[in-house]
Amino acid sequence: MTTATTAKRALPLKFDLGQIEELLNAARQCDLENEDFTSAVTMLNDAREQLSGTATVAEYYLNHDPASCPSCKSRNINGDEVQIDNTTAFQEVFCMNCGAAWQDNYSLSSLSRAVGFSLDEPFAP
Repeated sequence: MTTATTAKRALPLKFDLGQIEELLNAARQCDLENEDFTSAVTMLNDAREQLSGTATVAEYYLNHDPASCPSCKSRNINGDEVQIDNTTAFQEVFCMNCGAAWQDNYSLSSLSRAVGFSLDEPFAP
């Protein structure tokens, strides 16, 4: 996606915040990766931010588009190996388009896909 297509712009139609949220929820279920679709989702996110107040770069990145560079919105990003420390993990991420760098931080919230034991069985120390 080019920088020109990701620049902030006003949504050409009139929507209220609730309608924008519904459109974004529907878009998330589609999970499409073509440029026109992702551009439309970016426009909806921008319109939501304009209606609901200003988000920080970090808030926008975390809540709307963690697969893109928070600086230039390029999807051409690479990450180092995920480093794990107890219940937290982190990863250095780099934008190949603009040279920005940041660290993604993760925390353990659940486990799944158990093999050889049941997650629902009582814990026995």
